[in-house]
Amino acid sequence: MPGEAAGRRRDRSRGALLGVVVIDAIGSPYEGRPGPVPLELLPNLEAAGPTLRYTDDTALTALSESLLSLGCLDLDHVTAAFALAYEREPNRGYGQAAAQLLSEVASGAAWQTTAAALFGAEGSFGNGAAMRVAPIALHTDGFMEVAARLGRASATVTHSPRGRGRRRRASRRRRTRAR
Repeated sequence: MPGEAAGRRRDRSRGALLGVVVIDAIGSPYEGRPGPVPLELLPNLEAAGPTLRYTDDTALTALSESLLSLGCLDLDHVTAAFALAYEREPNRGYGQAAAQLLSEVASGAAWQTTAAALFGAEGSFGNGAAMRVAPIALHTDGFMEVAARLGRASATVTHSPRGRGRRRRASRRRRTRAR
């Protein structure tokens, strides 16, 4: 039955997003540490008590609200949702560039020019776009090409398109290492 399939998909989506929130909250005390978390630090999580705090990675799954309300990816709508999430809780661990971008967007700046200016059109080296992409995978229901296209598009909001300058630098680094 079509209704049952939709219900199962909705339940899977809710479960996946709940998993994102829980893992984000469990990992939040260790965010920003270099390298993998040493296993001996993990018992500290139990000692910290029952309160876990989620980060900007969860706050920016506001992308799912946009997808659900519109049924499609609208970058202006998504950016407005991101800016609103930032305004509500700016202390969720946003990176400096994301905080600047979302603050400017909340003040009326166009995200396209603001994002490009932050990175000189060379893109961000951060992983925030990857951290919030789960709703897109759920929205596209297994259509990988569509998910990849929408994921790349959603990343442009806060990470700007990667420009040729970055590839050129990476190419120089590879040549330098090879010598």
